[in-house]
Parts: sequence; structure tokens; C-alpha cells
Amino acid sequence: EETGLPHASAAKHRLEELLNSGEIRLEKDVEDKDMYGRLLRYVWAGDVFVNLEMVREGYAHVYVIEPNIRYWEQLKDAEAEAIAGQKELWQPSSFNVEITELDPLQGSGAGGLSKEHVTFKNNGSVSINMDGWTVKDEGTHIYHFTDLVLAPNQTVTLASGQGTDTQTTVYWQLESSVWNNDGDVCFLRDENGLLADGWRYDPADSGYTWIKY
Repeated sequence: EETGLPHASAAKHRLEELLNSGEIRLEKDVEDKDMYGRLLRYVWAGDVFVNLEMVREGYAHVYVIEPNIRYWEQLKDAEAEAIAGQKELWQPSSFNVEITELDPLQGSGAGGLSKEHVTFKNNGSVSINMDGWTVKDEGTHIYHFTDLVLAPNQTVTLASGQGTDTQTTVYWQLESSVWNNDGDVCFLRDENGLLADGWRYDPADSGYTWIKY
């Protein structure tokens, strides 16, 4: 979990415990680094596969950067186990807010980016103060809601581009895309880091296939 978010402290503590399981060994897959220059490594501490255990226990979600897929199946199975057990990152929020639309198909330039958006709806019977709620993709993009109250049956759209926030549309204020055209994940979490809604989409002949977490 990213530093500063609700689950980060617990994840850091558990990671430190796992790393004390034995001699550290780093295993490389196909590529050496990601697009940001960060080393891509599987971590072993003695006989413990640290990456796998962090996912299995719900402290991390799977983020595979192709063509580095050596342990893809094991990691996805571990994530499914964590989701089924509602562990850590997969603990459900009590708020009834859902993702109703996600359009990742941005065009070129600022005009194209302004079309990329995700929309949320409050299906509950009371207004929700979304201050501290977050939206996150599969990678490292995180949006923090501030000063927004979502009334019952009201929707709010989060646009990736730049603009002036209103009660119905807020802006990420970015100059580059968030949602990948070739597949991504959207997580909506409340102020305590509990999962309100989450969807994965992948390319398909008819557009996209959608999988709810």
C-alpha cells in the first residue's frame, strides 16, 4: 500500500516481519526496471516468497508489468484468496457508493484528456462527506477527495484533466492519462481505507470485459 494511506503502516510492519524470515534473495524476471527506473524484483527471505505473502495476506494487490509474468498465476490466486477473506485492503466499506462509469478512452492533447473520467454514485439514504476518500488505479496514481459532500442518489465525476471543481465534477489536474486503454483497475476507498467499490477492465472484441472486486 502507498505511503500515507490508511493501510501503509500495517503493511510496512508486516513486510519488515517477512524480511526477517531468512537470507534475502532478489530474483529478476524479464526486465530490469520499470518505466520510472525502479528495479523489478521478486523478493525471497529464506524460503518465504515475500511478494506472494504480502498479496495473500491482503497488504498488497497484484500489479504485473508485462512481460514480467513468471509468477502471475500464483500471485492472482493469492489475491483471490485475500479478496475472499476480506483481508486488509479488501475489507469492505459500510458506505454504499459505487463506480457507475469509467471511460479510459482518451484522445490526444488536453481536449482528449478531459474526456477521460470515472463517475461515482451515492446509493445510500444519507449524505456522505467524502473528505479523505481516495481513487487509485493499478499503478501509482492516487486522487484524494476534499470538501465534497455527496447527497443520496447524487453522482460525482472525476475527470483526469484540468478544470475548476464543482459539486458534480472534480478534476485530477493532470497533464497525462491515468486510465490505460489496454486495461487497468479502479479502486474507491473511504477515509479509513476500506473498499467501497473496485473494478478491473481488460480489452475484449466488443470493447472491454469488466470484473468487480
